[in-house]
Amino acid sequence: MTRIHKYLEMMDELIKETPPNNKGLDNIILLRDCIQNSPKFLVDKDLHQLMTGAEGVKESLGALHEAGIMHVPFPNIVVEIPNFSEELLSVLVLIKEIPESGREYLDEAWELTLLSITNKEVLLAPAYFKICWEPNGWGVSADKALYLPDNLSFDWESLVSEYQYVWPKTVCYALQCMLLLMNTRGVEKIVVEPPERLNKQRVRKHRPSIPKYSLIRIGHVYQSNGTTTKEHRHQRVHWRRGHTRNQRYGPKRTETRLVYIAPILVNYVGGEVPHVPDTKVVW
Repeated sequence: MTRIHKYLEMMDELIKETPPNNKGLDNIILLRDCIQNSPKFLVDKDLHQLMTGAEGVKESLGALHEAGIMHVPFPNIVVEIPNFSEELLSVLVLIKEIPESGREYLDEAWELTLLSITNKEVLLAPAYFKICWEPNGWGVSADKALYLPDNLSFDWESLVSEYQYVWPKTVCYALQCMLLLMNTRGVEKIVVEPPERLNKQRVRKHRPSIPKYSLIRIGHVYQSNGTTTKEHRHQRVHWRRGHTRNQRYGPKRTETRLVYIAPILVNYVGGEVPHVPDTKVVW
């Protein structure tokens, strides 16, 4: 289940405790409202475990870039990864795709704001990054210019020394999950509506409602003969990377065009990719 309402509740408490003239208050309010109003996605724990050990991620991202479809579903989205690690109960990343007019010389670029809740139910302060895709992988720049309320118990220098290698990898992981999983055959998206009665109780108690979100999970797995199965709990599932290839078409197949072959979930190792009908990804 999502914890986005918990993030909103913690941010509301922070806003109430912050003096009106604090220079960081507006930033927290804007961040809170953006999280509230953006489409929300939750990565299922099985997919999270699968993607942490997946091979060919860099090559698949390069294929997305080459095919010109390296985009998230909406200009602003929120992706939540629960049970992220032993230390972090949940990770929440707000992803903003930078418009073409603001990218300068970059092909694709995003702004990402990271929030996380520790296993002790403590909200860590936001960390802000700019990310672009480069020939050799992600290019990441950290920016601590996101002014925060003074009463937020947060030591930037301690965070830099402890998490300077963890946070960039975390936001890159969240972004690549959205880019790749939304294009992976076998992955399904389920819209989860929160119980209306529960939300009415939360509103009466002046607490944020549990928002509607999309659960990204394993839907079906392809077998070596091209058929699919939903029985994946007791078998090992593999994420097979995506790639591009030149496809012949036109009169007498004299012309060629670049096509994107999406990643696929399979239950075997080695061999050829099973034949499945071509699909067009529509956001």
